[in-house]
Amino acid sequence: MKLPLLRLAGALLAGSLLAGASAQIDTVTSSFDEDQGDADVRAAVGSVLTIDGASFGTAKPKVFFTDGEGKKYVLKVTAFSDTQLTAEVKKGVAGTLTLNVSPKGSTEPFTSPVVFETPRIDELLDETGTSSIDEASPGTPFLIDGAYLGTKKGKIKIGGKAAKVLEWLNDHVLVEMPKKLANGLWTIALDNKVAVNDEAEITMFGSTVKIGKAFLNFFVNGEKVALKYGQGSAPGGYAVVAVGTSGTNPSKSVVIAVPFLDGDSVPEDYVFGTDLFVVSYIETGKFTLGGPPPTIKAYVPTIGFTVNITANSASQVAGNCSGILELSGGGGPDIEVTGEFVVDVIQT
Repeated sequence: MKLPLLRLAGALLAGSLLAGASAQIDTVTSSFDEDQGDADVRAAVGSVLTIDGASFGTAKPKVFFTDGEGKKYVLKVTAFSDTQLTAEVKKGVAGTLTLNVSPKGSTEPFTSPVVFETPRIDELLDETGTSSIDEASPGTPFLIDGAYLGTKKGKIKIGGKAAKVLEWLNDHVLVEMPKKLANGLWTIALDNKVAVNDEAEITMFGSTVKIGKAFLNFFVNGEKVALKYGQGSAPGGYAVVAVGTSGTNPSKSVVIAVPFLDGDSVPEDYVFGTDLFVVSYIETGKFTLGGPPPTIKAYVPTIGFTVNITANSASQVAGNCSGILELSGGGGPDIEVTGEFVVDVIQT
């Protein structure tokens, strides 16, 4: 009595394998796909893929992505028939992945390409979604509108500070402006656990938080010089950062002075050639009390030296700078200044 049963089981297995061998994927559509004028199928976490084809069988098939290194990302099959499957995307990695459908009993899966998209930010909107914005005050909720953000809650940082996420959907995220962030123009880094989009920026206003510490790299003839921060003064409402090796001989210092009026002028780039800022380098030789005065060599920036003001808050101004200094009149060492600075605002 067992032999016919074994033969029947073998016949069923053979039929399953035969069905798998003749299976095929005809079309794949994605619930999150946007028409971008090409034939690519696009997906993100939370996308529901509808897979039409033939001979998928009557048992639930396995559906998964593979990347270029062969790593698998399993999809959740939510419905299936011999000619159509639906499966929910649970995870993946950015780039073109291979969608695999493996009917029960098949030896090789049937495949189709799917583009797993990185998150896209299109616009910043107020909490109601009716008005475009480019600034917000501490604790203010606002919308990040976009696509392929995914449905799994990720992380958002603004100016390096964690922002509270109130709602996360594939086409928008409701987020709260950090409260412990200084005024200024800050980058929004949206991490949806697939990739990070840090192309959007927003200006904080109304904050009383100080900006904090920063750094400045100062190289003379390719050799990095140790520096420390101090304040100076300059006419015309300049904010000044002065750094140097105070209390040593010989000493080296650099002074960067940029015009600063009020919050409306921040952020703004100042490029040498517009007479909006000055940069000087001072080098003093060894000297003794009562001896000859120290030698002072003045330098001016070459074209291309840029000071970028990014933030101001609580009587501070911050930004970054880069460029090459030259000795006025020619000669002298090669001096390169790069980095970020924070100084107290000096208004005259």
